[in-house]
Amino acid sequence: MNLFLKRNKKKQRFTGVTLPLLSTSPQRLRTFTYHPCKQFNPKKNINAYRLHKMLYTQEKHEQVLQSLKDLKEKKFEQAMLKQELREVCSQRKRKEAVFKRQAITERLEWHFGEKRKILSEIKILIIGGGMAGLSAANRLLALGYRNVKILEASNRLGGRIKRFDFGKNSHDFVELGVETFLAGSSSSSIDSLALQNNVVLKPVDEARIVSILNSKGDEISTRSIHRGMRIFNQMETQGELIYTHIADSSDTVNLSYANFFREKLRRLHGGNHKQAIAVRDAFTCLYDESRRALGDSAGNSAVQWFSHNNSRLPRGANRVKIPDSMSSLVHCLTKQFKPDAVCFKAKVVRVDWSMKMKESTVQVECAHGQTFTANHVIVAVPLGVLKKHHASIFSPELPKEKVKVIENVGFGSVSKLFVFFHKSNVFSPFSLLWRKAAPTSPEGSVTLNIRTLKRCIVEVSSLGSYLEDVSETEIVEELVQVLSVFLQKPLPYPERFIRSNWHRDSLFYGTHPYLTTSCTLADFQLLAKPLVTHRNLPAVLFAGDYTYDNYSNLLDAARRSGLREAERINQLYNKYFGYENTNP
Repeated sequence: MNLFLKRNKKKQRFTGVTLPLLSTSPQRLRTFTYHPCKQFNPKKNINAYRLHKMLYTQEKHEQVLQSLKDLKEKKFEQAMLKQELREVCSQRKRKEAVFKRQAITERLEWHFGEKRKILSEIKILIIGGGMAGLSAANRLLALGYRNVKILEASNRLGGRIKRFDFGKNSHDFVELGVETFLAGSSSSSIDSLALQNNVVLKPVDEARIVSILNSKGDEISTRSIHRGMRIFNQMETQGELIYTHIADSSDTVNLSYANFFREKLRRLHGGNHKQAIAVRDAFTCLYDESRRALGDSAGNSAVQWFSHNNSRLPRGANRVKIPDSMSSLVHCLTKQFKPDAVCFKAKVVRVDWSMKMKESTVQVECAHGQTFTANHVIVAVPLGVLKKHHASIFSPELPKEKVKVIENVGFGSVSKLFVFFHKSNVFSPFSLLWRKAAPTSPEGSVTLNIRTLKRCIVEVSSLGSYLEDVSETEIVEELVQVLSVFLQKPLPYPERFIRSNWHRDSLFYGTHPYLTTSCTLADFQLLAKPLVTHRNLPAVLFAGDYTYDNYSNLLDAARRSGLREAERINQLYNKYFGYENTNP
């Protein structure tokens, strides 16, 4: 069978599919170009068209299969290459991660090890073993500082936390110092300390003052007491308004709380002469009781701070006590101390911060002749000690602005007397105020707060040092007479009695710091400002309840000030090591 293909005569090369000429004659075998689109007319030669279409389709199919095969091999090669690259990258990343982890671990171990080594060599002295000093020492030890020593002038720790045991049982004690504190608020650091150490807290059931006695020991009528309370509440409201005005502006009011009271008392008038005197006595007793809460024994507390530092409780807080004694807090802070961490009977007489030594250390000299050197010294002594001896203790002397603030801040005292009767004399709970004549007092009288402490124990407290200065026998005899009349039954002479000695103690000279008319809010920062070296490094730091703006809760203020100074030292060395706010 012959196939008649059109020969491309114009081109020397052939395009399309080259096919041999099928013929019975060998001489006619020639090669022609096949154009699939226009070669054949199917109507004229359908067989040739079908043959050549079949050949073309088969070749195209083979080409497509070959292309798919090549593409599949290419993709497989690419996938294999990616897998190899992925494995190489993952191995490299794993090696880099391991290397990085090892580097970080070695760096941290070096840093922390080097820091621990350096921190163990840093010498820190804390002068005073009260709440502020113990809190600072406890925090520094927890941060890794091992060379911390407390110099305590007495033979015990705790400062104004002091208990007196009068029996063999563990609950036979009285608190000569701090007996309650504020808890339950979000800002109470003492509450947090107690909860962390599983210390049991008990709300204080304060008996309401239902009776007031005049200087003769006679009970004032309920009507006069209510009228005196109403007038006193009005004075409180006016004090709050003055404080609000001062807090919202830069004005100052140079008016003492005592003068504010005297002006109110001068304008006070009653019905007849006897009733007016009773109202005045009730009003004066309430005023003295509010001063006792502030500790203002000199009568120069500022009226603008009356509401700020009053005994009112913050929102969400209530006054609590510890059934096992406040000394439990001291045990919580000192249970991690080493035996040589505290040096008792070490009264400091001189602190030399002139930095003349090559090591740039502070030199501390004690009364018994022993000398200590330290890189940092935290002074946590009571404000009364600074008022009395700051000129002789510090060498060189303190800056003039700090001395001025120390002299401006008031420091008063509250004295206590505990009277122990025989066990057969069981008292029902009572609380009363007795306005007692006192010729030795500047005002001619004192207000005694008398209440039952336990079944046969009566606690007497007063503002100032009256209970410490007066003869014990005299005050006890008068107290027995007044209570016999008030309770309407004869009382025997008590078996024993004990009183506090805060005002006359040379290690305290008082109990309560308070704000006077010369104080401003900036004074807190000056009191807490450390003494620095020529490199601007803190050498002598100050802690204590008088350095913190929380005079309404002195125990909390003392603890917070100690934690503040410990963090001040820690942040200094964190900056040195290049990572702040981190602890080993």
